[in-house]
Amino acid sequence: MKRTRVRVAIIDSGIDITHPCCKGYRIHSFSVIGTDPTDYLGHGTSVFGVISRSLYGKEVEFFCIKALESYNSGDPASLVKALELVERIGQINIVNMSLGVNSVASGRELFEVTERLARNGTLLITAFDNNGSYSFPASFDHCVGVVGSNRYPLFFLILSSELS
Repeated sequence: MKRTRVRVAIIDSGIDITHPCCKGYRIHSFSVIGTDPTDYLGHGTSVFGVISRSLYGKEVEFFCIKALESYNSGDPASLVKALELVERIGQINIVNMSLGVNSVASGRELFEVTERLARNGTLLITAFDNNGSYSFPASFDHCVGVVGSNRYPLFFLILSSELS
């Protein structure tokens, strides 16, 4: 029986491919905010570690895209560029964005690129703001928005009208 390959894009602060959690995985790294896809913050590598452990034993190909600066900030235009890169790569099953934007700058472009990806079968998982503010793309109906909780750290609350 042939295993299905899963293609996962992680849009975050990049990836440190020298980290032990990366050993044995097929990883492609990109940056939309410069030429260096290395994760100097550690957040993107940590997210990779969580996702790769949850998919252990499956045939997975990762596409790690740096869209955040080393101080964990970015702008909506960088997020749009990263999602457009996911579109160009093609055939991505899951996009994880442990980030979001509160600004409406580039809002139309962000909505349109996420809608196209979702329409083509890509599952978009994205974080809501930790302080309870509206954030995007988590607030879009075609995305699965999640929020972490210090009160219930092992659980995520899925806030998507698609799943209601």
